[in-house]
Amino acid sequence: MQIGNRIKFMRESRGWSQVQLVNEARKYIPEGKVLARETMSRIENGHRPPDLWVLSAIAQALGLTPGEILDGVEAGPPAPSPPTSAGWSSGWNCCPRPCARTSPRR
Repeated sequence: MQIGNRIKFMRESRGWSQVQLVNEARKYIPEGKVLARETMSRIENGHRPPDLWVLSAIAQALGLTPGEILDGVEAGPPAPSPPTSAGWSSGWNCCPRPCARTSPRR
């Protein structure tokens, strides 16, 4: 199950609309951050992952921990590793044209 589906399942199991969940989650968001219903829709539909602060606020609104929401969520593909300093000098190219990172140092 994807994280958005899991959040939607937990929200619907409580009989809440997206608006209700957003209104509850807003009580737990950091100052200066904004959580919109449209953002919740994009998360639930798998168009974007939740930021950590959003996941935390959703979990608190649902009376759960972020770990309880993530339990049962399928892991996505691993993130690519950043190149090492050796990668730059060994011909690893970040772009199709020569640049300061990929050109040999003189």
